[in-house]
Amino acid sequence: PVVSIVGWLLVYIEADSVPVKTGLNPQQGQANLQVYPEGNGVLGRDGVAQVVLMSNVYAQVIGASLNGFPSVTFVSAVPSQLNLGRNAVRITFSNLPPLNPGLYYITVNLSNGTSINVLVYYS
Repeated sequence: PVVSIVGWLLVYIEADSVPVKTGLNPQQGQANLQVYPEGNGVLGRDGVAQVVLMSNVYAQVIGASLNGFPSVTFVSAVPSQLNLGRNAVRITFSNLPPLNPGLYYITVNLSNGTSINVLVYYS
């Protein structure tokens, strides 16, 4: 019994040190979890969305889209550069059609190659 426990322990330690080829370096592989929305945002009739993004990495907002509305176009994100911690970001869209009050998803595209979905409330 003691030998089997020691054997499993050695296997565990060695398995942890074996490199695994994923096509991504460790920082890229973890990037999906390093920027995330804090709560829900708000989308106004003027096409401006107010969202809060928490970030553990420096990244830039390079685009955004309103899911289900391909005619809505991304204009800007201010600030576009995400710093570490809490970032209040204003995302501006053009061609916003009349929407029913409710919840919508905005997909935010980042410079590190990831995208995150942010739930926003339109009223």
